[in-house]
Amino acid sequence: MISSFRNLLPVPLLIPALLVGGCSPDGAAKPETSPGKPAASAPPQDAAPLPAVELPDSPGALVDTISGRVKEAGSVHAEIASQGEGGESGSADLRTDTESPALRMTVTGPPTTHAVVLDGVVYARAEGEEIEPGKPWARLAHDEIPAEPAEVKQMLTALLGGIESALREISVDTGLALVREGEFKGDPAAENLDGTSVRRYEGETDPAKVTEEKFKGSGTVGWTLWVGTDGLPRRFSAVMKGAGLTVDYSRWGVPVTVEAPPANQVASLS
Repeated sequence: MISSFRNLLPVPLLIPALLVGGCSPDGAAKPETSPGKPAASAPPQDAAPLPAVELPDSPGALVDTISGRVKEAGSVHAEIASQGEGGESGSADLRTDTESPALRMTVTGPPTTHAVVLDGVVYARAEGEEIEPGKPWARLAHDEIPAEPAEVKQMLTALLGGIESALREISVDTGLALVREGEFKGDPAAENLDGTSVRRYEGETDPAKVTEEKFKGSGTVGWTLWVGTDGLPRRFSAVMKGAGLTVDYSRWGVPVTVEAPPANQVASLS
């Protein structure tokens, strides 16, 4: 059991990359796939293009515009890659129109790890592992973590704490805090990114202006943001402490269902 829990620890490492905006309870998306199963293939294009919007020329105003458009789109698919020591990659489907975070994601292995975040509860499983016979999923919530054995409690608490930190970032738009608190370097450039007309913004941010601890002491953080004419981000990359992160966003508005795994596949930790 302990080895199964240990294999779930990579899950929170990529969730902070999904910080594309705050959440609103309006405009729920329609169901598309079943929980605990691979997502059905979806076209790479957006479901319904949003009309073009004027993109502001200051970082704070640009972030405000993006946040509003993200909520309006309702959902997004993200492909994530981190560079540097321990770099990982993965993909996620995220609801952006819900009051609390709702997403499903896969982190590449070994082992490949799957996670579902819904209504403040985290479900995670590592491929090829079972927490209990016939039950590959672990349900993670503070009041359900057992006190003993101590090693399991420590691992699960660390895992849940990392994910909760990421969820707070999602809810308050911290993912774009680097841009909001940063400065542009030069003028934005018009480009074509994978068939989409975008504006590329380059900038840098003093980590002292950002509240998140992970940015402290990292030196100046350089970033690049590609935004479509519809105000939706298409790519974001950042470099700090010799490490890098790139997130590609697509399938805006393509319906996403986020549901808990079947109860008979979820292990009890109490």
